[in-house]
Amino acid sequence: MSVVRSDYLYHYLLAGEGHLESIRQHGLLPLSDLPRSERRQQLAAFYQNLYTALAEPVLKRPYVNSGVFLTPIDFWAMPGASLASRTRVAVPLRALDPKTTLLTYELDEQRPT
Repeated sequence: MSVVRSDYLYHYLLAGEGHLESIRQHGLLPLSDLPRSERRQQLAAFYQNLYTALAEPVLKRPYVNSGVFLTPIDFWAMPGASLASRTRVAVPLRALDPKTTLLTYELDEQRPT
């Protein structure tokens, strides 16, 4: 069984299904698009750390705006994983705009740029 997809990326809703209607209406928005959001205030440090670890080594510039973090890992195919029971949004890879999308990965403890 394969748990990594090459045709879809997934966004797992860590806060539950409460934001599904907003996602249906407005799409997946980074928290930086919602400056007064209580959720943004709660997660600001988490996303700063995530950016620093994943994106800054590739982009070579400091964190300015948050992004939408997607993964090719299908946690639903891994029943024991902590994200296996989370609601997710599946995004077709072909729907991503290469001008505004950064895809990065880690291999052998190195992050290619």
